[in-house]
Amino acid sequence: MKKTFFIFLLLVFNYSILISNITFAQDWTACYNGIFNGACGVNCLEKLNNYIFASVGDYGMTENSKIYRSSDNGVNWYPMNTPGIYVINSLFVSGTDIFAGTLSYGLFYSSDYGLNWMPRGFNTGGYSTVYGIEKSGPNLLIYVSSLSTSLCYSTDNGLNWNPVTTWSLYRRINSFLNYNNSIFAGCFDGVYKSSDNGMTWSERGLQSSSINKLYYFQGSIYAGANDSIYRTTNEGLNWYSCVSGINNYTGAYSISSIGNLLFAGTFRGVYCSSNGGDYWYSVNSGLGGTPKIDALLSSNTKLYAGANFGKYGVFATNDNGQNWFKSGFNLFHITSLILNGNTLFVGTDSSGIYYSTNEGSIWYPAKNELNNNYITSLIKHGSNIFAGTVDSGVYKSSNNGQNWNRVNSGLGSYFIKSFLSEDTSLFAGTVSGIYKTTNNGTNWIYYGLSAIPINAMIINNNNFLAGTDNGIQITTNNGINWTSGILTGKSVKGFYIFNNRIYSGTNNGVYSSSNNGLNWYQNGLDTCSINSFTNFSDTLACSSSNGIYVTTNGGTNWIWLGPRYEGETKPILAYNGNIYTGGIKGYIGGDILTGCIWKRVASTLSGIRNISNEVVSNYCLFQNYPNPFNPVTKIKFDIKKEYRSQESEVKLSIYDILGRKIEDLVNEKLQPGTYEVTFDGSNLPSGVYFYQLRVGTYLETKKMLLIK
Repeated sequence: MKKTFFIFLLLVFNYSILISNITFAQDWTACYNGIFNGACGVNCLEKLNNYIFASVGDYGMTENSKIYRSSDNGVNWYPMNTPGIYVINSLFVSGTDIFAGTLSYGLFYSSDYGLNWMPRGFNTGGYSTVYGIEKSGPNLLIYVSSLSTSLCYSTDNGLNWNPVTTWSLYRRINSFLNYNNSIFAGCFDGVYKSSDNGMTWSERGLQSSSINKLYYFQGSIYAGANDSIYRTTNEGLNWYSCVSGINNYTGAYSISSIGNLLFAGTFRGVYCSSNGGDYWYSVNSGLGGTPKIDALLSSNTKLYAGANFGKYGVFATNDNGQNWFKSGFNLFHITSLILNGNTLFVGTDSSGIYYSTNEGSIWYPAKNELNNNYITSLIKHGSNIFAGTVDSGVYKSSNNGQNWNRVNSGLGSYFIKSFLSEDTSLFAGTVSGIYKTTNNGTNWIYYGLSAIPINAMIINNNNFLAGTDNGIQITTNNGINWTSGILTGKSVKGFYIFNNRIYSGTNNGVYSSSNNGLNWYQNGLDTCSINSFTNFSDTLACSSSNGIYVTTNGGTNWIWLGPRYEGETKPILAYNGNIYTGGIKGYIGGDILTGCIWKRVASTLSGIRNISNEVVSNYCLFQNYPNPFNPVTKIKFDIKKEYRSQESEVKLSIYDILGRKIEDLVNEKLQPGTYEVTFDGSNLPSGVYFYQLRVGTYLETKKMLLIK
């Protein structure tokens, strides 16, 4: 008996240790595949026939690393079936094949223009980083940083590899250059040359410099190094520094050319030289500063730059660097979100529209008619989709977003702030009043409120409500007359009808009306700016300056849902059992990302019931009832008011006898009060389970028994 009791105590002790070290998962998923554009830079650029490839990734954010491909000169980019979630260090084109060297996971290869990738050596994982790739004669050469190999060659396109035994194990190659029947290698300790396809090597100068890039231009070899840009006219017998005009030089990472112009990508933007590097001048207009440029690629008369610090993404120029424009993966925010059939559409503030046909798993840019537009609003009207912009008016698509046409005839302003679809009429709220079309945008007619910006519109019975920066205006006679003075002083951003009430989102929380908008009552969240609403089942949800909130009692109580690392959320949409929202900014792994769509299963939002708002003096976790149970039981807990905040982050989790987490019943920010949540053990076997309440430093665990 004593032995049995000791074993039980040991199990409980181990269980308590296990529980205290558990990391609680988030219920939101970031859906950025194809649309992600945060702090992940462009490491490499390559061209294969009519395709341009860009490797996008960050060494601290491997989950966002991908290879993208553009077939229209960088206007649109599409994610490829990248090998795993590996950071791509290098890209190399050989004939119609493209090779990708990864961080830690070896070499991959594609023979179908990047659509599919296959392992091509050193793919065991964890140790083999490929930095440089080049072809010399029959040999494919790669530098692999691993425990036992370095420079390797293959005579069968990467199927089999052999070490170059004459190469030092730890001499890393950052760049290769084929020139004049020889191959040159730029290393952390200078330049090396081989005349026998990489089998033997000799020093070729700059042994005290770390070389990032080698490039041939008009009879000279250039070496971009950490300490200077060097030039040689005799294959490295003599080198000359050439950085005149580059202020505060801190390294060149990429070199390219167009015609007689030479370009260098540095830690402080792009520089150009018209005299072979004797003098350089800055060409950064349009880059938004002086970002670190890790990759340069010329294609015909167009130059592409891959930015990887300070600014991120692909930039392009058609005028030799005098003006740069965004060409993909750039920072933007999500402004609107709609559903048309099974296709999700999101609007951005600088990169047009993206769409997804698989519930946000992957996103694709819409056609280039809207590529660089600021999309303020999206709406489905009949069989058409309409997009409002900041300065280009209204666009219409009649084929589910595949093509877009401007439909602005009759509009008095091209700055569109909102839409409303009602029967056969479509209304556009502009910065100068409301316009209406009854023929799908062929013609617009003025509807009222000239010179007033219209943030939101809704019709309830015969009342037409317009939300403005100074309250609500109402018309009951098709815009002929308007009544003002409603919610004066409030910036009204959104409307929603739910359970026979109109809800209004303002800069001062949620308001509701039960008499067609004539009178309004505060419904909480007065410290938040409310942007939009949606609902699922009996739950109303809103997006705000502090993320997503939900209520099951008409706004008497609100529960904060996150996303935990998201700031302001703009649009919100319920679809196919999920909640989608688009944010201003968010974080993954401590790194900032913007333009992200967040997704959460809607069923996890319900089940928490606030049964009392009475402020309690202590936290308390009550015994579940009934106990034992089969298969459903209720768990009640108290949340006290903290001095520093009126809300507390609450986690209520279920564990089995071994300390393995079954599920999180609650993972929200809750206001003070008493709550009750239901736990369903239908899918679990009979046995002892534990439920744990964690609020800040407060931690309490209780036992319950499931008997079937």
